[in-house]
Amino acid sequence: MNRWTQNELNNTDDLSFAIKILYERRKGLNPYSPLYNKISHAVRTLTMIQEEKEKFIAKIVQDAVDAVNFEW
Repeated sequence: MNRWTQNELNNTDDLSFAIKILYERRKGLNPYSPLYNKISHAVRTLTMIQEEKEKFIAKIVQDAVDAVNFEW
């Protein structure tokens, strides 16, 4: 199990934290075990959610930049 510094805990969002914890848990498992497979599936799901969140935020930022740069 990795140790987390206070700085890492404060600067890691919840989705990234959950993904890293799941990877740590999966590290010692047999790759053919049901728990390994379940953790891998959960990581893929959380990664997809994280990517969608980042796309959503990027779109909001781009819309704000476009609004500021809009000429009447």
